[in-house]
Amino acid sequence: MLMLVLAPLGEETLHRGLIEGYLLHHTSFWVAIVFTAVIFGLVHILAFRDAPRGFRIFVVLNAFLIGLGAGYFRALSGSLIPAYSLHSAANLGGMVGWLWLEKK
Repeated sequence: MLMLVLAPLGEETLHRGLIEGYLLHHTSFWVAIVFTAVIFGLVHILAFRDAPRGFRIFVVLNAFLIGLGAGYFRALSGSLIPAYSLHSAANLGGMVGWLWLEKK
């Protein structure tokens, strides 16, 4: 529940709602999206600080790419709903992948 609903709501409200929303009014379209995606990716280091280095790099790059997509859709639509949906779907995919790896 936390990874599928609460984390996306909190993280997207902060990153896409507050930070990107501010930057969209004070910088260019792409600066707002990329800068926010970088922050979003780096924040995910904390959640995986005890994971192997290669996995941490994978998580940060994946979060950065999700951040780019979520930021782009948020900027185009003016709504956080696409960002919430993309983030939640990415977390679901990650959970399924993790469970699949654990079974092997």
